[in-house]
Amino acid sequence: MPDFEAAFHAILGRFKDQMDSLRPNVPIAWPNLPYDPLEDFSAASHDAWARITIRGGDARIASAGAVGHRRWRHVGVVIVQVFTVLGRGAAAGLAVADDVAHALRGTTVNGVALNAAAIEPVGQDEVGGFFQTNVRVAFRYDYNELLRDLDDFVADAGATDFGTWQNPLLLGGTAGLYIWYVSGAEYAKTGAAPTHETDGTERAAGAVV
Repeated sequence: MPDFEAAFHAILGRFKDQMDSLRPNVPIAWPNLPYDPLEDFSAASHDAWARITIRGGDARIASAGAVGHRRWRHVGVVIVQVFTVLGRGAAAGLAVADDVAHALRGTTVNGVALNAAAIEPVGQDEVGGFFQTNVRVAFRYDYNELLRDLDDFVADAGATDFGTWQNPLLLGGTAGLYIWYVSGAEYAKTGAAPTHETDGTERAAGAVV
């Protein structure tokens, strides 16, 4: 259950991995990093260049519970602008846009669900030197401030400080959220239920603790 920063980087990572494979000759303008299409784009060697933007949207509460124990659902949109050489038709931009859509749509990465992709031929860009095609992909993720990364918990609590499981709180689906206590502090972890309430001995990655 990521926060916005984690969701942001998960989307960027997915996009980079896929585009490196699908379109290695399409340079990307990344958020807040320098990119000058007049210098960094070559019509002779590049199919297009693209700019990715991630915008957060509305959020709502998605579960009942006490303050600090609730699940919050966040939505947003990924916008990828594809730019091809002006005056050469729309086909090149649409082909790259199709690959951008393939790179992002219909997958879940690190808890971020990416939905369907919409492709929109825009036409001449504002600068006037390129033909622009936009790809929009909606995304969503759930955040629960009670959840912490298991590795962080191990580092904070120490391998010998695990307590017993108490108060299992199922949040639906095949996996659940389970609460346990260490020296009066409350922690949580997603995953399968422990074999019995006092099972606090399994520490392997992905196992109950």
